[in-house]
Amino acid sequence: MCSSDLALAAAAGTTNANIWVRDGSYGPARFVVPPSTHVFGGFAAGQPFTLANRAPLANRTILTSGAGQATFDVTQVGVHVVLDGFFLDGRSQGFIGVDQDSVDLDVRAMTIRNYVDRGIRLRNTSNEPSIVRVCSCVVQSNGADGMNVLGQFDLHVDGSTFDSNRQEGIECGNLIALNSQTSSLRVTDCRFYGNLAEGLDASLAQPALNNTAIGRFDVFVRGCLFEANALDGLLIDQEHELAPSLYAHVVVRECTAINNGG
Repeated sequence: MCSSDLALAAAAGTTNANIWVRDGSYGPARFVVPPSTHVFGGFAAGQPFTLANRAPLANRTILTSGAGQATFDVTQVGVHVVLDGFFLDGRSQGFIGVDQDSVDLDVRAMTIRNYVDRGIRLRNTSNEPSIVRVCSCVVQSNGADGMNVLGQFDLHVDGSTFDSNRQEGIECGNLIALNSQTSSLRVTDCRFYGNLAEGLDASLAQPALNNTAIGRFDVFVRGCLFEANALDGLLIDQEHELAPSLYAHVVVRECTAINNGG
């Protein structure tokens, strides 16, 4: 546990630690999250650092970034990073709210809004799926996608809202399956409202320049609302026609789609 604020803890290169952050406003800055670090906001100012004094909805820990920056940079090699209980405001200046690359990541109880580009950007260039969980988040009013995904993932998005983003609510373009691997997308109990392209757009594709890949896609969408999106509410596109050994298993159930343009 670290009682210093996030900027100081990150600058010190803390790894394999829990970083606890009081309520208040921090930034504008680029907060580089050290490897294998868990970062929690919402601790009451002027009170002891105890779980009893943590209330992220009441004690808002607000982070901002400058022009062209990502607020949370999660691109260093690490086993597992957790971001929990922050309010990220791009103020139409910051570039990306959470920028991940080839790291296992949990994003919990976050509001991410008003970024010039994506609210959340997920990339994986490794040979194993990145395990990413996005839970109880609000991602809204970003200049491009609410969340953008590229590479091989075990991705679960639950209980989250993607509203009024200027492109897709979530764009998986492309979700990739490598040889003898499974890439999975699980979206449960989420809302996609008023996005200016698709609500959820998942393109399932073979690796670049590889038509002999043998892999699998598992897609499960349940209990979601797709409403008033400018294009399709939900689009799942199998773009692996040139790789006949790739297999996709897709289940969509208990969803509602109304007033979408597609």
